[in-house]
Amino acid sequence: MVQKILTAAVVALVVASGAASAATITKNGTTANTNTASFAIGDDLTFTDALSPNDGISLYSFTFTATQRAVVSFIALAATGVSSGADIKNIRFGYNSPPSQSFSTPIVLPGGSAFATGSLMSFTINKGSSFSVYFSEVQQLLKTVGVTGSFTVAAVPIPATLPIFASALGLLGLARRRRSSQV
Repeated sequence: MVQKILTAAVVALVVASGAASAATITKNGTTANTNTASFAIGDDLTFTDALSPNDGISLYSFTFTATQRAVVSFIALAATGVSSGADIKNIRFGYNSPPSQSFSTPIVLPGGSAFATGSLMSFTINKGSSFSVYFSEVQQLLKTVGVTGSFTVAAVPIPATLPIFASALGLLGLARRRRSSQV
């Protein structure tokens, strides 16, 4: 039963990714047909595209711009396909172009549907700065591969020792002031 549900879910992802004609970004539940978006602290973003054979495109990208200094969480990635995982093995992803990271070994389901996962490291980004996530084909695809990524945006944490350090500096200044007034 679990196998049938998993198979149905992967098939639905593959069909949905194959039906999509353009890149989409979903931010906080709102979807737009675009490959660029801005973000702020607290945003949840998901991006999706269908990498199609014979579309003349070999490098796909999504670009995101920070509206404030923030931490971008690990970016979780997934790829789905119908060629028993062969096409998924031909996809690379990363923050740089050309991307060099590969998806995990595809898990092939009965009927030839397959899926694989990947991730990109978290990082801090400054206000007004942008970053891109790239996908590329190492070899010509035989069938469409759907790619999806998602991440959340958090505030840059203040180190726990910073308030203690500031208090110590204040006390040091106060002690020095008392000493100079006694002389």
